[in-house]
Amino acid sequence: MSLAVCLVCGTHKRGALLPCPACDWEPVDDEDRARSVLLTEHHHDEAELDRLADALAGGADVVVPDALLAQQLGCDGQRQARARLDDDPPRAPTGTPAGDAQAAAIASLGELVRLEHSRHRYIHAGRHGAPLVDDVVRRALERVLALGDAPDPTHAAWLARLLCLPYAPHVALAVLQVLGRADGADDPERAAGQLAALSPPWPARAHAALEHLVEVVSGPPYPRQVLETLTARLA
Repeated sequence: MSLAVCLVCGTHKRGALLPCPACDWEPVDDEDRARSVLLTEHHHDEAELDRLADALAGGADVVVPDALLAQQLGCDGQRQARARLDDDPPRAPTGTPAGDAQAAAIASLGELVRLEHSRHRYIHAGRHGAPLVDDVVRRALERVLALGDAPDPTHAAWLARLLCLPYAPHVALAVLQVLGRADGADDPERAAGQLAALSPPWPARAHAALEHLVEVVSGPPYPRQVLETLTARLA
């Protein structure tokens, strides 16, 4: 995999489209994915990548020429969209309550990853501890909570995908509530157990997302309890 630079924190990483090992930000919308591909050793030498990394780490934005960005979007858009579909977990049967609830949650996943300026949303949440909430996030919250009323074993993987969108922390908290719901109460042990039981790479991704959530969200220690329990299960 090629040497790349994280658009959020400037950390060097292997693979432009993979989550950052330092902050777990992952380019999910088409523009961020194209920008990430353009900030690799295929387009810059090592010294220039180091300069760009320092600029991003210092809070500066890296401007990519519109023509170059449009060219990259045209080359990679269809291939990247197909790759994301290939990673989809199994779905509940169509026409069942679980299937209907899951379809709504999956629609929210699509809406969330297409939010404009997802990188800036992430930075805002991390710096200010005040996640942005808009109509898309509100719909996602409602749809995630609806999954708790139609339990199905295939829900956990889709919920993990929603958890790993760190620029929407309110959605992540709702995911933990659904995963941990038992006998009318939230159970961190149950939430961590469902995450740990998923196939790789989702347990590790969930762990990284929870680490970020603990930093961003103040208040009840529920995310930290899940993180600690999940860490113990993954050890």
